[in-house]
Amino acid sequence: MKIKEIYVEATFTKNLGNYQSFKPTAGITLIPEDGESYREIYKKGWDIVGEQLEEQLKLFNEEQKHGVKKGL
Repeated sequence: MKIKEIYVEATFTKNLGNYQSFKPTAGITLIPEDGESYREIYKKGWDIVGEQLEEQLKLFNEEQKHGVKKGL
């Protein structure tokens, strides 16, 4: 069986209190290159998705400190 693409997605929910939350989601579809194992593809996907979630959380925290909205 040949894998044509792999999709990886993650969501992080941060409770802000008062029935509010911040919920960034990041996802990516990867197309395997010849010779690439599905484990390598998943690792690459999770790394990319994790970095994006970290970036959005960082931007959110900066906004909370400075009141400036960036990238969200």
